[in-house]
Amino acid sequence: MATINDVAKHAKVSKMTVSRVINHPEQVTEDLRQRVHYSMKELNYKPNYAARAIASSKTGIIQFVVKEKIDTTDPYFIQLLAGISEGLSEKYYSLLMLTQDSNYRGRCDGIIYTGMTAQDLEELDLDTPCIIFGENEQGFDFVDVNNEAGTKLSTQYLINQGYENIAMFTMDWDVRFAQQRKSGYLQTMIHNKLEPQIFGIDNDTEKAKFEAMELLKANHFQAIVCGSDAIAVGVTRAARKLGIKIPEQLAVIGFDGVFLDQIANPKITTIKQPIHEMGRTLATELIEKIEKKRTTALKRYFEPELILRETTQKKNL
Repeated sequence: MATINDVAKHAKVSKMTVSRVINHPEQVTEDLRQRVHYSMKELNYKPNYAARAIASSKTGIIQFVVKEKIDTTDPYFIQLLAGISEGLSEKYYSLLMLTQDSNYRGRCDGIIYTGMTAQDLEELDLDTPCIIFGENEQGFDFVDVNNEAGTKLSTQYLINQGYENIAMFTMDWDVRFAQQRKSGYLQTMIHNKLEPQIFGIDNDTEKAKFEAMELLKANHFQAIVCGSDAIAVGVTRAARKLGIKIPEQLAVIGFDGVFLDQIANPKITTIKQPIHEMGRTLATELIEKIEKKRTTALKRYFEPELILRETTQKKNL
């Protein structure tokens, strides 16, 4: 097993330089960092980060606290988790995930929160560096997609194609991102002098299917903006059951663009958010805060993208 002395000899630097590259890279030139990292890779040298953590009174652990009910098989959640893990592993931090039912309160260097309500944010532990996945008005660092811009994009696209009777099927949750998606739809409809129609629906494909069937029986929508791809898939299944042709008789747009939009039949037009990149940014920005390389507040929005697929078509009504 390679030692720090082996790395120093291979890189032709002192042992102290190798130590600085590992523990205080900001004190070493880029050229030296690259030489040492190359030697570490060539010799398969793994620094003892556990010992480093003990010596510095750090744990090397980042907690990921999920304050909402989740489906761990959901591609959205898997992509988010993968991005966070990737960002942490690059700086040799370990990830500990805690769900809303967990009572664990162990030590950690920082916390990433998701699914936070306004009340949750008011009760946050301010002694530990943290970052929120989701926009908030309480002043906490956050990373989020521009949810309002996303539904503005989808709604305006439908209007530009000639649709007027456009409804929104979305989760009726008291969380910021859900409210922002509603807001984007509302603003766009009102701006275009069209009547908004918002219906609360379960963010579960099968439940959304049955709820959508009742709504589609009672209404004759031309298009539906959905609060998620899971809802959009439920709507398309409900339409098929009722003999409503998509997109000829009903256009549908989802939101997320992680996986469901691609495997659904028909494939879902959606608002895509770069979830893996957002997860990675959550990790790297929290580490910057922990290591005091960033002291300013972070409000980071990622811009969404409209991905056109089979549930919409260009037409003039």
